[in-house]
Amino acid sequence: MLFVGIDLSGPSNTKDTALAISNLSPDGLELVFQASNFDDLQLLDKISNFVKGNSAFVFIDAPLSYNQGGGLRDSDKKFRDLAVSLSLPSTTIMPPTFTKMGFLTLRGIFVSNLLKENLGFSIHIAETHPGISLALEGIEPALIKNMKSSVEACNTIAEKLSKLFNKFTLINSHYSDHDICSIAASLSAKRYFDKKSALIYEAKPPAHPYNFIC
Repeated sequence: MLFVGIDLSGPSNTKDTALAISNLSPDGLELVFQASNFDDLQLLDKISNFVKGNSAFVFIDAPLSYNQGGGLRDSDKKFRDLAVSLSLPSTTIMPPTFTKMGFLTLRGIFVSNLLKENLGFSIHIAETHPGISLALEGIEPALIKNMKSSVEACNTIAEKLSKLFNKFTLINSHYSDHDICSIAASLSAKRYFDKKSALIYEAKPPAHPYNFIC
């Protein structure tokens, strides 16, 4: 069983798109891949190479739908409440069509459709929020808030997360906030598999075709 976490960036900033893949083996949970700088087809190619017919949960940090007319989706409102309960700012959840978020939403919808169409029944796609996921794993809110500006905060979080894995290979000398978020998204998928998710907002197709889970 594979747990894939994607921290998606906007379509013009693919260098900040990070991918983490964890494998549940007889020895426990192993982080088997983590890297950044992926365009859409590179994401598909890398994930395809790991899946190869196996089942995988793919959790994406990006809006995978939007409200006609804009504004927060009902799922966003629920996750805002959860974020605040975990001492994270409410603005950590933004409307999918808010200014530059619209570009991220556009890419999120495209990438989720690309993966679904090409990997079919091998994968189960959901939307997630890495900041909330990190808080649920016991990471201090101050560290989460400082990820974007502090390499030290990222390295501290990586060290804490490493204890959740049976095998956690340090691929880089340090992790960026995007790398951390991809790992957190992967952990959201594992929590869902273990039936330990804090919040599952179920899909409401056709407008909102994917669950939002942390």
